[in-house]
Amino acid sequence: MSDELHGPSEEWMDKLLICLECGAEFEFCVEQQREYAERGYVREPKRCRNCRGQRRDAHPAPPPPADRPQRPGPTAGRFYSADCTECGARTRVPFRPIEGRPVYCHPCHQRRQFSEPPQSVRTMNR
Repeated sequence: MSDELHGPSEEWMDKLLICLECGAEFEFCVEQQREYAERGYVREPKRCRNCRGQRRDAHPAPPPPADRPQRPGPTAGRFYSADCTECGARTRVPFRPIEGRPVYCHPCHQRRQFSEPPQSVRTMNR
């Protein structure tokens, strides 16, 4: 019995397979075969539904990356008060303002971010 799903000339039809774990016969129906093909699987299942479930329960997936320590976001640290360079409004920023460097409030920053080309593009066009 072939381990591969469907070749170009093969028709879709129900198949009886033998479980690798328990040795029982199980049906690999046309609907399941299409599902496998849509997901990109190229091999037929080797285990019946019960054995697949038991195997999955015995070998849980590794924890998602969210369990890793996260970098604190801007709200976790200290904020500094500053005057917006563009409109003069008092604003709070998550970094220490440096004399001579522009500081923008959120609305001005958004406006500048979406209306001006990045600094590297501006310098290349000169």
